[in-house]
Amino acid sequence: MKTLRSVLPPLVGVLALVGLIGLVALAAGVASSWWAGLGLVSALGAAWLGLRLARSWVPRRTVLEIDFDRGIIEQVPSSPLARAQAAHAYPLLDLLDTLERAADDRRVVGLVARVGGGSPGTARAQEVADAIAAFTTSGKPAVAYAETIGELTSGSLAAFLIGASFDELYLQPGGELGITGMVHRKFYLRGLLDKLGVTPQLDHRHEYKAAKYVLTEDHMVDPDREATTKYVDAQFEQLIDGI
Repeated sequence: MKTLRSVLPPLVGVLALVGLIGLVALAAGVASSWWAGLGLVSALGAAWLGLRLARSWVPRRTVLEIDFDRGIIEQVPSSPLARAQAAHAYPLLDLLDTLERAADDRRVVGLVARVGGGSPGTARAQEVADAIAAFTTSGKPAVAYAETIGELTSGSLAAFLIGASFDELYLQPGGELGITGMVHRKFYLRGLLDKLGVTPQLDHRHEYKAAKYVLTEDHMVDPDREATTKYVDAQFEQLIDGI
């Protein structure tokens, strides 16, 4: 990408020059149809490359701004409806790549972000927090602000982890920092199946293979509770360590 950006300006200039020579020669009546075609193609190529260059142009002393309230997605959904719902969300890999490139780009002098809305999920929050921490090692300031973090919602620790990875985090005076821990919800269909007269017949290798419990139980059994508790505790400890 860096090589492409460095090559584009002189390439645009060469194509524009060839196109100009061809068009001038055509206007003067001294150019053949071959030269006229070359001039037209060169002019169009210069225009297309110039448009790409303009879109990738970054002014000097740019501050990168990210609004994490827009959400983070693993990848762009294939479903048109899901794609429309996630139209404003950041694809994770694009976000990580942007932060990495901004850290090395001398034109980018800082990072400011809005955080606190929703929950990006533990894994995504950890990756983004690591990328922001890497950005701060470049010596450029990174500042985050939030209207509120975790107010009346669960999963606030993941959002707080992202905010805590900045050099400074500001919370408006009327906002709240809702440190409510983590929640893991499960549903069970055995009661519904009993009402429908359906008796599920499933088997599993060991008691910790909990997939069948959704259909065979109407509550959380002890082995499933033990495994789920360890899973949630592990995520909680990782988030606390990161903060």
